[in-house]
Amino acid sequence: MGRNLPPFAPAGRHSRHNRLMPPRVWLGLVAVSAMAADVTPGAIRIARIRYQTARNLTRIPNYTCTQTIERSTRRARGRRFLLTDTLRLEVALVDGNELFAWPGAGKFEDKKISDIVGGGTIGNGSFALHARSVFMSGSPRFEFDGERQRDGRAVFRYEYHVPVNLSGYEIKVGAASARVAYSGWFEIDAQSLDLIELNVTAREIPSTLAIQSATDTMRYKRFRIGESDSLLPESSELVMTDLDGNENRNVTRFDACRQYAGESVLSFGDPDSIVDKTAPVTEAVELPVGMGIETALDTPVRFGMAIGDLIAGRLSAPAKHKGRVMIPKGAMVHARITKLEKGYARTEVLRIGLKLEEIEFPGAKARPRAILEDAGPTVYRNIKIGIDRQGVIWLTGNQPELSRGIRLLWRVADTAAKENP
Repeated sequence: MGRNLPPFAPAGRHSRHNRLMPPRVWLGLVAVSAMAADVTPGAIRIARIRYQTARNLTRIPNYTCTQTIERSTRRARGRRFLLTDTLRLEVALVDGNELFAWPGAGKFEDKKISDIVGGGTIGNGSFALHARSVFMSGSPRFEFDGERQRDGRAVFRYEYHVPVNLSGYEIKVGAASARVAYSGWFEIDAQSLDLIELNVTAREIPSTLAIQSATDTMRYKRFRIGESDSLLPESSELVMTDLDGNENRNVTRFDACRQYAGESVLSFGDPDSIVDKTAPVTEAVELPVGMGIETALDTPVRFGMAIGDLIAGRLSAPAKHKGRVMIPKGAMVHARITKLEKGYARTEVLRIGLKLEEIEFPGAKARPRAILEDAGPTVYRNIKIGIDRQGVIWLTGNQPELSRGIRLLWRVADTAAKENP
């Protein structure tokens, strides 16, 4: 398999030259253009398209969707992409900002997606920021590329270009980053002027980033958000190619889009940014450092599940400290998948990272930072299991999986200790 490409993150911020123009100003431009004798019909049409798209983008209420990302690689001259892993996140658009969180986390933090996910190829901007940069700034230069038929309807196709001095597009590779020019194309429904598809391709990438190309293509449809239909991204495909010709591809789909509930409160920079005021009050239990927690898995973990998914288990023995039972046997345990990679040696190898999120029992909850110390044995004779010093489980054999009922031993760690991968 080709080597993994480093994280990719469009900056998602406009340069000082990319000041957004409100829809009412675009409406004024359309009216002025129509009255000017020396303005072409094409100029009027692109002004109408930009106004309509800006209107669609700005009238959307604050909302959130589930974002599922399938990451795959293809070696230079390879015939097909091989699935590396799958990510699942919650993404929200709030006051024009993209925010991310793990599913079920109950809060969004004002962090970059790369800070949440960690390694591997990742990008932001496909949810909302790319479209806002193209249609709601004065940076792009547009060129009409004709009218054509698509899925039985007439569409207008345009090409555009944004020079580096007007760009807010940033590519980051490890510690190195650079602002780049970008160009691309988009297709618009000729009747409704709804955006159908938008392509963003990085240009003039510095060789120091070791990236040959980066292309993101987004497809749009209308979703019911609150009391109205809103034009939102349905899916996107990001492809990055390194200087050796190896490709990393992220195929993303957005679903379960919904408006924020009235009882949810969001504040930027607050680690408890979303607070559900209807949640019952429970006691928070602090567990002492060094205490062992023995659990049995209720949810099997197999390749094809997503990083970010929550899995369930239960305490298979009471958790005690100095002879006192602090958590009873049978307490519900929730853990999150943080790594799920498959490779091949002589047989299949599956690497699994888990993070203990919460232990719940009547009237109380505990959220300890815990390190996974031991796992196994497996119920299948053909599957071998082990665990490394970082708490990552590895399984080898034919179609290896972490089966239901398997024993997991956790150790409560100091809050300064490094979390499981």
